[in-house]
Amino acid sequence: MAVRRQRRGKVDDEPGSGLALAVAGLFTIAVLAMIVWILVEHGM
Repeated sequence: MAVRRQRRGKVDDEPGSGLALAVAGLFTIAVLAMIVWILVEHGM
């Protein structure tokens, strides 16, 4: 994780950093949504 964070820090210097962060944010939201959906399915 530390290595990935350092790489992201270097990418922030580039113009496309905003797009990379947006994609990472959407991916994180998708993963959290899947976890919640699985918990709800098992709960029911």
